[in-house]
Amino acid sequence: MSDDAIPPRDPSGLTGWMKVLLFSSLAVNLLIVGAVAGLLLRNDPGSSGKPTAARDISLRDMGYGVFGRALSKEDQKKLNRAIRRQARPLAENRRELRRQTQLLVEALRAEPFDPERVREIADQM
Repeated sequence: MSDDAIPPRDPSGLTGWMKVLLFSSLAVNLLIVGAVAGLLLRNDPGSSGKPTAARDISLRDMGYGVFGRALSKEDQKKLNRAIRRQARPLAENRRELRRQTQLLVEALRAEPFDPERVREIADQM
């Protein structure tokens, strides 16, 4: 018998499917560790313990995001108060924009397509 008939063994002793299983397990563990670390790092140590995103919800909802967090805490509070005072008109504007967007989507999907109708709706937005 010759040694050529026996395939060489992997020195680690792991088969192909075991390597895939171990790699998958490592990936899932890293995802979990990353999620937990993200939650822990998201909290501002000087705050009341609420996540930053929860405190800045008004600023974030208005699209300020990173720019809102760049403001001082006092300026963030002032801006949040101003946004809350305008909550009703802002909500009405969002409802109207949602309605107009729905009209635009319907006009874009209409058969036959009417470019003049699309232009008319877009001009109202």
